[in-house]
Amino acid sequence: MNAKIRCVLKNERTQLCICFLFMLFMCVFNLMHSALWGDEWVEYYYSQRAIKTGELYKAIVSTFQPPLYNLVMHFWLMVSQSLVWFRSFNIVIALISAFFIYKTNAMLYTKRVGMLSVIILAVCFHWIYCIQECSEYALMLMCLCASIYYYVLCNIKFSYSTLTGFIIFSVLAIYSQYGAVFVALPLLALFFLKHVFDSKEELKRKIIIFAIYAFSFVVFAIPLYYFFLNRQLGRNKIIEHTVSINGDILRDIPFVFGQLIGYFFGVNEGTVWPVVLAIISVVILVLCALIIVNKGIDWSKRSIVISLVLCYVLHYILVQMHIYAMMHPGQSEGFFTRYSYFYIPLCCVAFPVIFYENTQIFAGSGKIKKFCAAFLVMCLLLVSFVSVMKNWNKAYDDVYIKIWEENEGWNDYTYLYGVNYGFYYYVKELDNYDESFLDRVSTSVDDDNLPEHFWAWRINWGGEEWQTTIDKARELGYTVTIYDDSGYEGQLAYCTLEG
Repeated sequence: MNAKIRCVLKNERTQLCICFLFMLFMCVFNLMHSALWGDEWVEYYYSQRAIKTGELYKAIVSTFQPPLYNLVMHFWLMVSQSLVWFRSFNIVIALISAFFIYKTNAMLYTKRVGMLSVIILAVCFHWIYCIQECSEYALMLMCLCASIYYYVLCNIKFSYSTLTGFIIFSVLAIYSQYGAVFVALPLLALFFLKHVFDSKEELKRKIIIFAIYAFSFVVFAIPLYYFFLNRQLGRNKIIEHTVSINGDILRDIPFVFGQLIGYFFGVNEGTVWPVVLAIISVVILVLCALIIVNKGIDWSKRSIVISLVLCYVLHYILVQMHIYAMMHPGQSEGFFTRYSYFYIPLCCVAFPVIFYENTQIFAGSGKIKKFCAAFLVMCLLLVSFVSVMKNWNKAYDDVYIKIWEENEGWNDYTYLYGVNYGFYYYVKELDNYDESFLDRVSTSVDDDNLPEHFWAWRINWGGEEWQTTIDKARELGYTVTIYDDSGYEGQLAYCTLEG
C-alpha cells in the first residue's frame, strides 16, 4: 500500500493536482465569511449601476481605475447579488492565473519548476490578499499571467494567434488596472523591437506585426485615455502634483526592489529586514545584469529579465515623481501598496530564469546545483509561510450587526462613521428588518447635542470623528461601552447617559 501511495505521489499529474488544490485552499481560506470593507462595497454597488443610462460609466470615471472589472462584475452580479457569489469570481481568476504561471515556467524549464512557482505564489501574502479582496487587482494579475504566457510562447514559436493572445491580454490587463502598463509596455516594446527590426525576419511579417500594433493602439489605447484616464486625472486633480528627480532619489534605485519583494511576502517591517532586503535587492539586480549581457541565453528568457528591470526603473521613477500611486492630491502612496501588485506575475517567471541561469553559470557540478536549488526553495518557503500567518480582514460589519441586533439597536440612535455601505446592507438582511430601523440612523453627528442613548459605529475611515464623539460623550458623563476596537478596521461603542 505504501509503495502504491509513493508511486501515486511521484506522478506529475498528482503533484500538479496537489499544487492546485493547495492554491485553491489558500484562496478560499477566510474568504467566504469575511465582511466586505469600504472599497469592496464601492465595487459591489458601482458594478450594479445601469450601462444604458450611463450610470456605470459615470461611477467608473469618478474612481481611479479602468472600466474592465466593473463591466465584468456588472454581468457577474446578474447571476446573483450574494456576497459569496461576489467573492467567488476571484477564486476562478486565481486558478486561471496559477495555470498560466505553471504553463509558462513548465515551457521555459520543467513541470516541477512550474509546480514550485504555483506553491510559492499560493503562499505569497499579497497574492492571497488581492485574491481575497473584491477589486480589479485579481483580474489584472490573471490578464498579466496570460499575457506573459503568450509572450513567451510567441517568442519560442511565433504564430499570429499567439501574438493576438499576447496583445489582447496585455490590453485587458491595462483595462483592469493602470499599473499593468509597467509590465505590458516593456513586453510589447521588446517584442516589437525584436521582430520588426530583426533583419532575419521576413518583410511581410514585419508589416503585419506593425499593422497589428497600430490597430491595437488606435482601437484600445486612445479610447482608454480619452474616455477614462484623461477624465479621471482631471476629475481627481492628481496630474499637477509632481516632483523632480534628483541624486538622492536615484541613489536608492538599487535598494528598493528587494524591499518590494519583501512587501509581497509581508516581511518588510522591523529594524533588520529593510537592511537584509536592500542587500537582496542589489544581489538580484546584479544577477539580472548578468542574464541581460549573456547573449548565450535564449531571448525568451533574457527578455523577461530585461522587462523586469525596465518595469522596475519606470515604476520607480514615476512613483518618485508622484505621477503613479497617487491616492489623494499631493499624497503619494509609495511603492509598498497594492498599486505594485503587477510585479507578482512577472517575478514568478523572471525569478526562475534569474536563479536557474546563474546557477548554470556559477555552479559547476550537479551536486552544487542541487544544493543551490534546495537552499533557494527552503529560503523561499520559510519567507513565504510568514505571509500565511497574517490577518488580512479589514472590516467587521457582519460582527457588529449581530451585536447591534442582540441589543435591539434600532431602538436607539446609531451614528455611522467612515464607509457606511456595510451597515445598510446587513441591516436589511435581518429577519425582523423594518424600514423604521433607519429613522434613527445618521451619518451626521452633532457632538454638542448628543441623544441620551446612541451607538457609534465606525468601519475603516472616520477614526478621528469617532474618537471625538466618544471623548465628548465621556466628558458629558456618558457611560461608554466599547464592544469592539479593531483600530483602523472598525470600532463599535454604545453610549448611555444615566440618571
